[in-house]
Amino acid sequence: MVPAVAGLAALVACKRESTAEGGDRCGFCGMKIDPASAWNTELVVAGKTLRYDTPKCALSAWRQRNLVVESSTFQEFYTRAPTDASKLVFARGGDVIGPMGADLVPLDPVSATRFLHDHGAKDTLKLPDITAELLRTI
Repeated sequence: MVPAVAGLAALVACKRESTAEGGDRCGFCGMKIDPASAWNTELVVAGKTLRYDTPKCALSAWRQRNLVVESSTFQEFYTRAPTDASKLVFARGGDVIGPMGADLVPLDPVSATRFLHDHGAKDTLKLPDITAELLRTI
């Protein structure tokens, strides 16, 4: 039994290392990342690019792990343009659902009112307002 447990522990450690390095799995939840997904997000931490399958996963990793993020890339909802999180607002609620369910939708602030109206979102948040506690409620 002990060798099986040791083998399983080694496999889990390898998965975590691969995830921490980015790889093809989300750096927070471990879900396989679809390279064509409009929800993909990247954070650069200590010179390494960490990949996530959704904004919620990226922001959860950022806040829960207290990451020192050098740069971030979120896809703006309407244009799909890669944009730094500091230049976006994030809508919560409404009828737009990510691959993992309810999520935060990255928006150019100019598009926020339109999105709230068209999709029934509750509100928008700026990056400093997004806390680990708030993310647990989404």
